[in-house]
Formats: sequence, C-alpha cells, structure tokens
Amino acid sequence: MGEREKEEASPEGEAASRPPEDRARLRQDTTLDTPSLDRLFGRSPVPMACLDRDGTVVWGNEALARRRGRSGATWAGRSVDEMLADPHTTDKVRRSLADGTPLVLTERPLWRPDQPEHGPTLGTISLTPLADGTDPSARMILTLTEISPRATSERNGACPDCRLTRAIRAADIGIWEWNLRTGALIWNPSMFALYGVDPDTFQGRAEDWSDRVHPEDLARLLEATERTRHDGATFDTVFRIRRPDGTVRHVRSLAERRTAPGDGAPVMVGVNYDVTAECELQARLDKIARTAPGVFFQYRRGPDGTGSYPYVSQGMQEIFGVPTEAIRRDARVAFNTVHPEDLPRLRESMEQSFRSLAPWALDYRLRRPDRPETWIAARAVPEREADGSVLWHGFLHDITDRKRDETIRDALATVVDHSDDIFVVKDLDLRVVATNQAFVRASGNTSIADMLGKTDAEIFGVSPESEPVRTYMVDDRKAQSLPRGSVIEREEPVVHPNGTVRTVLTRKSPIFDRAGRLAGTGNIAIDITERKDREARLKKLSQAVEQSPASIVIADADGRIEYANRHFCRVTGYAMDEVLGRPVLFCQTEDMQGGTRPPDDILERVRAGATWSGEVANRRRDGSPLWESVSIGPIFDDRNQFCGLLAVKEDITSRKAMEDRLRRSNEDLEQFAYAASHDLQAPLRTISSFLGLLRQRYGASLDADAAEFIDYSIEGAKRLSQQVHGLLDFSRITTTPQSMTPVALDRPVSVALAHLRGPIADTGARIERPETLPTVIADADQLALVFQNLIANALKYARPDTPPEVRISVTPEGPRWRVAVADNGIGIAPEYHGRIFGVFQRLHGPAEFEGTGIGLAVCKRIVDRHGGELTVDSDGTGGSTFIFTLPGLQADVAEPHPNL
Repeated sequence: MGEREKEEASPEGEAASRPPEDRARLRQDTTLDTPSLDRLFGRSPVPMACLDRDGTVVWGNEALARRRGRSGATWAGRSVDEMLADPHTTDKVRRSLADGTPLVLTERPLWRPDQPEHGPTLGTISLTPLADGTDPSARMILTLTEISPRATSERNGACPDCRLTRAIRAADIGIWEWNLRTGALIWNPSMFALYGVDPDTFQGRAEDWSDRVHPEDLARLLEATERTRHDGATFDTVFRIRRPDGTVRHVRSLAERRTAPGDGAPVMVGVNYDVTAECELQARLDKIARTAPGVFFQYRRGPDGTGSYPYVSQGMQEIFGVPTEAIRRDARVAFNTVHPEDLPRLRESMEQSFRSLAPWALDYRLRRPDRPETWIAARAVPEREADGSVLWHGFLHDITDRKRDETIRDALATVVDHSDDIFVVKDLDLRVVATNQAFVRASGNTSIADMLGKTDAEIFGVSPESEPVRTYMVDDRKAQSLPRGSVIEREEPVVHPNGTVRTVLTRKSPIFDRAGRLAGTGNIAIDITERKDREARLKKLSQAVEQSPASIVIADADGRIEYANRHFCRVTGYAMDEVLGRPVLFCQTEDMQGGTRPPDDILERVRAGATWSGEVANRRRDGSPLWESVSIGPIFDDRNQFCGLLAVKEDITSRKAMEDRLRRSNEDLEQFAYAASHDLQAPLRTISSFLGLLRQRYGASLDADAAEFIDYSIEGAKRLSQQVHGLLDFSRITTTPQSMTPVALDRPVSVALAHLRGPIADTGARIERPETLPTVIADADQLALVFQNLIANALKYARPDTPPEVRISVTPEGPRWRVAVADNGIGIAPEYHGRIFGVFQRLHGPAEFEGTGIGLAVCKRIVDRHGGELTVDSDGTGGSTFIFTLPGLQADVAEPHPNL
C-alpha cells in the first residue's frame, strides 16, 4: 500500500488527517486530557471513545453522544461493556485492550439489545493503540463505524430488496466495502466463504485481503486499485487467491469508488465471484489455440458502431505486436496496426458483413515498428445478438510467407511468360499442362489455351513417328524414369512455322507432386542458334589465327604473353609453354645493326589506344638472326576497357638480307657515279676552255653557222658540267657521313639566306621567318642545303612582275617538328607532285627556267635520311608549300621497353 493508503487506513481515523505536529504529539502523549481529545476527535462524524487498558471509558466524542443520547462526559468512568451489543464482541475487545494490539471486527452489532429506542445496528469495530503497545498505561481509541441502514435491513430481511439479497447469497456473490479513510474492510458471508476465511479471525483490514492474493497477481491488482482510488476508474479485474487449505481460485472483482452516506467518507464498494471454472476452460482453450497456426477471436460490434474483443487467444500478441490484454481492453489497439492503405478496405468488408451477416474473409496488411509489413488472412462467421450487435467468431493467421511466395511465384511467372526461352510442363501422358508465350511463337499457335492438353505431335500437326517429335517423346519418357534432381540435356533442331530451323538446348527433368509421386516432366528449351553461330565464327577465327602465315601474339594488360600461334613458335623455335608470361618483344636483341626500338612508354601509349609499328631485330631460340615487322595495338573488352595487347609479326629476315645486298650495291653504284662524275669534270672543263679559245681566236673567220655551233657546244658543256656537279652533290649526301647533332634551326636558315643574298636582292624577294626557331636533331650542312634549294626554287619560279614572297614556319607534331616553306610562285599541278622529286625531273625547258632537275631530289634524300618525309601542297594555280618533318630533342632513340 502507498503512503496515502496507509494514512487513510490508519486506525487513528480522523487523526490521520490532522497536521503532522498534532499526529506527532498524539503519538508522544499517551495520557491525553479531555480538551486534547476534543480537539483531535471531537468533530469526527464517527462515534469514538478513548479507553483505558482495563476497559474503562475515559472520553467520548459528540457523535457517540448523539447516537447513545449521553454526553461524552457522562461516559467517563463507565465500562466498554455498556457500548457493545454481545458478549462475544466484548470479550475480543477486552483481550485486545489487555494485549495493547489493534483489532477490527466487521458486521458486529454495535448497541445493546436492551436499548430498543436506538435499535440494533451492524457495523465495524476497530481498536487502535495510541502508542506502540509496549506501554501498559497507553490508552486506545475505539471506533464504531455503522454499516448503512440499508445493509442492516438487508441482513435482517426487512428491506424491499430482501429477495435480491437472498439471491445474491444463494449465488455466492461476495460483497465488500473498503473505507478509504479509516482503512476498515467489510465482507459479507459469501466473501468469507469464497476466500475460506473464518469470520472470527477476520480483523477488517486491507491486509486481510491482500495477504490472500496470489503473489504473481498482487502488483497488477494494487495498480488497478490505485487507479480506482485516485482517478475513480472502474475496477474490473480477474486475479488468483490462495485459500487457507492451499487451493487456488480465480476471482473476478468489480468495484467503484463512492461516498459513504452520513460521514461522506470515500469508500470502494464491489463484488467478487468465483470464475475458476471459466478461467480453467479459458486456459484449455488457450492451450488449444497455442497449438493452432493462428489466432481465434470473437469480435463484437454494437449497434452504435463501437467494437470489442470478448475473446482473443494468446497468439494475438505475436501477430499484432501488442499485448493481448491491451487488445481485449480496447479494440482500437488492433485496428491501429492495420496498414493505412488497407484500413478502408477492412472497414468496408466488415460493414458489408455486419449488414448482410455474410461470412467475412479478407487478406490485409499490418504495419508494426519491428516489421515492415505483415500479411494477415482473417475469416469469421457473424451472428446477430438480441440487442442488435453482431458477434463474429473467427480465425486469423500470418500469411506473410505465403504472400512472399505468391509474389515470387507471380514474378517468376512473369519472367517465364516474357522469356524468349521455352518452358513446358507435361503430364504423364506427355500432354502440355503449362507453357509460355515463347512456345506459342515457336509452334505457330495463337494462344497458350490452344496448346493445353495436346501432345507435341498434335501441336505441330505431324505424325508421332516423325522427327524430331519422336525424339522429343523418347527424351520425355527417359526424363520420367530419372530420380529427382536429374536432368537430360540435348541440342535439338526446331522448325519454325516460317520454315527456319533454330537450334535449341533442351533440359528435361522429372516433376513430382507434394506426395512425392511422379507427375510429369519439365522442359526448358533455350534458343542457342546465335550462340552456335558465334561459336562457329570464333572457331573459324581461332583456326585462322592459329593457321595464319604471320606470327600472332596476345598479351595481357601488363604486356605478358598469354597466347602465341603456331607460326610464331615455328619461326622463333620456342614452344608455347616457353613463351607464356614473357614480354611481347622478349626476342629483341641489341647486337644487330639497324631496326626500330620501341619507345620506353609504349605500353602506356598502347593502353591509351595508340598503335606502334616498327622493324625489330630479334634472335631465334638457336641464336640465329630474325628480323620482324611488328605492329602492336590495344585490345578492348565489351565495356571498352583496355584488357591486353595484340602483336602481329611478319618474318622479314629474307627481305632485310635483300635490302642489305641492295644497299651495298647502291653504295657501290653511288661510289662509281661519284667517281665518274668527278672524272668527267676535267674533260668538260677542257672542252669548254678550248671551245672558248676557238671562238675567241677564229670567230671572225667563221661563218654564222660555225659560230652558232660553237655556242651550242659551249652551252651544252656548261649544262653537262652543272648536271655532273649536281650528281656529285646528290651522291655526296650518302657518301659523306652524317653528323646528327642538336641544331638550332636559325643557323641552317641563316646560312641558306646568306648564300642566296644576291638572288634575293635581284628579285626583291621578301623572306618571313619566325623570331625564334626550335632545336632539332639534324646534320646542319645538309639541312642548310635543303633550305637553300627550296628558297632558290621559290625565287626561280616566281610569277612575272610579282616580287617573290617566302614564308618559313615551324609547328610541333608529337616528338617531331613540322617545317613548312611556302611561296607565292606559279605553283605545281597535283599530277606532278610525285614526279618533281626524281633525279633530273623538270617540268619546264631550259628556255623557261634554268636548272638541272636535281635540287628537289637532293632535298628529298636529305629529309629521308633524317627520318622524315618531304611533300608538296599546291593546286597548280598559285603558290606552293613544301613540308617536311625533323626529329626534336625529345625524339631521341630510346632503349627497348622492359616489358616488351
């Protein structure tokens, strides 16, 4: 009991409501005088008296005087026996006075029967010590609390409702009243019988009741009691009691808070009745319900629309996530867990069942904090009650797993129906019981319904003995004989209605029902026509690569060999397992003259999408030389991600040997041409000199024809000398060793312009050149000759009456420099762009423009020896631009890449 309850139930009665200082003084002073007793208890509406331990009345209050017609003062010195109605009660009071122990007696007559003017009445007698009971001189307070006159009349059978009273007694309904101010507890005889308590031992205290409540139910019961005491809430609960004989009974108690007539004290009045049989039956029902995969329930809806659950089994909490007792107390708790999207549908279906008394069935969702979604299947049968209410008797269970399975099944059905693969289920007679649209299309039918119940022969409209239907049937029978989980797999042709033949991969397996009996076969046919075509193409490609007359090598993203074809192994002399994991260019050697060395960052370049080509000097496995023309490019996967290298190699060893022989032959020829040209210079000078002397000495004696012939001879000797001189220059390019060093382009350009200072001045030419020119790797003297020849041609082939203009420009082009020499001359027709670079090739006669036709050939050979290319850009109508490339400083020859 709480502190407040202890105060209200204090035997000191009215003193419990006194100020703390009065209560303290009351406990300390056990010999209170009359003024003190008047001040403390005088105005109490309950008759009270102060007694000595021998039973002598010391003092009585005004309520006692009104009831007995005798003032409190006249009671002084009298015996307590005069106040009580029967000796049995008097004896108990005197024993308590002697012992100094508190006492509570209920339903006892308060006044002596020899005083009929007041009439006997029933009430509660309580005796409370003013001290702790150890002091023999301490006095005690006697309180006489009457039961209402109605209760007294009922006990005597004199009230109009005596029949009701007798009926209550016959029904063994216990009635009790608990005074919340004094703590007095009153029971009727049925309460004593229900609790198995002897009325003579009952002291009328709250503990007489709480001590008999089952310990497991006491806390819940006290909590409900507190709510009724303080808030006025209706007290309605079921609990267990333990009787003195050891038996346990289930009791239902209904009570409410009231105000007692007369003194206005707050009381709780209620009834108790034995519900043990009902609870035991409920326990048996709950046990049965716990074994069921769901919840049994009764739901009542009144005519006003209010709802309640008279009964729900314990499984309700597991499904709804709220205590079952909470749902029993308030039906809205269950409805609050319904998914908002399903709540209107739930209410509408119950409304229809309420009106028509049709069975109610609904699948709906719950939304709980600990679960995202719970599916419930509810089924109930309604019945109309006398007051117009409808009571549903039903069952509900969790179908979340079933709904999930249905969702998965529906999703699978959608996937199967929209799949390009054929799905067919056949019974034991090989008739179709289920299929999809892919089979409809493959068979030329219009719908699935047209195919159900038919065999393959009937579906395709052919004889059962025809192929491939006969093979289908044989495989189906084989599949039916297989154990569970086994599969027959076969590639089969399927002839479509349009005559095309497709290849399908068929997998057939037995199907069993839930009892484990064979039910038919399941067939999945996957169209693999495109896959077979791809496989055929890949096989042909693989054969082509393997049988290629060129070496083909495939490497991973790090440049390590993953595959090399037979030609590579045959050419290099290595076996396949000897080259796997090695760099692509692992055969490369540096002890052979010539060849192209790949740049150091070739792997990064190829990874970025570039392709590298070059002639590589290798060594075979036996050490013999191997020259290869190599092209290395990237391999990208389907996501356009770099995944490896492809190297294609051609054996050019024989060609390199021929080129070497040709080179030596050309060198010999050039040496011969140089020597012959040099030897021709002396005779030509002699011829020219003597022809000049002949014209000088004998010109006057010669006729006109002879003089003309001499002039022609001199002019021819002069041109021949120029050509021989040009041949010497042309031969000198290859016979003179190159000096490839870093050269600032300013120097060869300036040298060329210095040599052409006279022609530039004579023609009034304007030369444009950049303020700064880059540094390149070149032979400075040969490069000056290139600029000199190109600028000289621009001056020579200028337009009449138009001063020549020459523009020199240089732009970067990767690791090289692009040099352009442009003029505003007469131009060169496109059909002559290739011819002009040949030796002695001229587009104009000597009468138009002087020259030997060797200048551009010299330029081309010099550019070629620098690893570049000389081209011309002109449309033949106005100006020409000669373009060539030179290696920059960053284009130095690099060492071979370590991974290649």
